[in-house]
Amino acid sequence: MSQSILIVEDAADLRNMYKMLFRRKPYGVHLAASGEEALEILGREADIALVLLDLTLPGISGEQVLEKVRQNPERSSIKFLLMSGWDDLKQRAAALGAEGFSRKPAVLPELEKQVEALLGVV
Repeated sequence: MSQSILIVEDAADLRNMYKMLFRRKPYGVHLAASGEEALEILGREADIALVLLDLTLPGISGEQVLEKVRQNPERSSIKFLLMSGWDDLKQRAAALGAEGFSRKPAVLPELEKQVEALLGVV
């Protein structure tokens, strides 16, 4: 089964920038503008291996999305890379059990390397 990533970002310009960054990769890319949309996509798409998750979202927060997915044993293999401008992002990512984090605005080559490492893509 092929792998996909889900990019959850409420800012359209950043969402599109990430989409462009990953468009030529050997994995699919899904986009969500809210926590609610992310949960709907995660419920429908079985191939998502990694979620790039903005923590500050309208409605359901990124933190709530992660917690809801972690409660579902069938989705326990999904990895999370948290994205935020918060100063304590590293500590929050560790506390939430995320596999990675990236400060916003992301440095694209570093983000790309992190995603590929988490997916096991060389």
